[in-house]
Amino acid sequence: MEGDDVTLSCLTKTIPSNLPAAFYKDGSLIRTEPKGHMTLHHVTSSDEGLYRCNIRGHGESPSSWISVEGKPTTAPPPPTSSPPPPPPSLTPPPTCSFTTYLQCPPVLILFLSCGSALVLFFFLVFLVSRCIQRKPEEAGFNPQELEHSRVLTSVLSCTTNQAAALTVSPSRSQFFARDSVSLSCEENNSSAGWTVWRNTTRGTRTQCGDGWGKPAGSTCNISWLFISDSGVYWCSSREGAASSSIQLTVSGKIRLWS
Repeated sequence: MEGDDVTLSCLTKTIPSNLPAAFYKDGSLIRTEPKGHMTLHHVTSSDEGLYRCNIRGHGESPSSWISVEGKPTTAPPPPTSSPPPPPPSLTPPPTCSFTTYLQCPPVLILFLSCGSALVLFFFLVFLVSRCIQRKPEEAGFNPQELEHSRVLTSVLSCTTNQAAALTVSPSRSQFFARDSVSLSCEENNSSAGWTVWRNTTRGTRTQCGDGWGKPAGSTCNISWLFISDSGVYWCSSREGAASSSIQLTVSGKIRLWS
């Protein structure tokens, strides 16, 4: 609430927890506090922003958004000769999920390109079905041209196979040790035939269930994350198709409380 005091604490899960910490707002250093606590007095809308902290030798916390709301008025303002200024906007700034921001554009482009390919594919199937009862010469094709159209139809049918999209629940890319995560492969509301793979420092091109995670159909559940689980994750089908990849990071014992 506008006018209140807000205290930010940068702590570790180890002892001692109140170590000197540097506090940042929107990427710029505010100051360094010797005991890991910083108080913002009488906050205003100018104090809104992304805050994070850093403890040397322990790492950096994720960013946290602080929003300042105006205090409600209990009595109407006194009449003035000029109209009162409009109240400040209380609409919070838009937030963007990192996995969604990275994943949505490639999937959208894939759907658009495959939709155009499907239209062309069915148009060619219609033409071929009209000519299948006649000889190639009667249909206006020579044998070589007809063979080319069959090859093109085969290529289009292959390109219309849409790759699955890897979704992460909870929807974020940064996790702490001991957190849990669920990775799912989804394709046109279906997840048949896809498995989750990854590359980490513990091994390259290993699938869920091969020493990590618990597979459940096309979903992989990791109930206890370690720092060594940081790496690149993607979906792969039995036919060799692959989805776009997602970078997951497991780090830090530092959390920022406000």
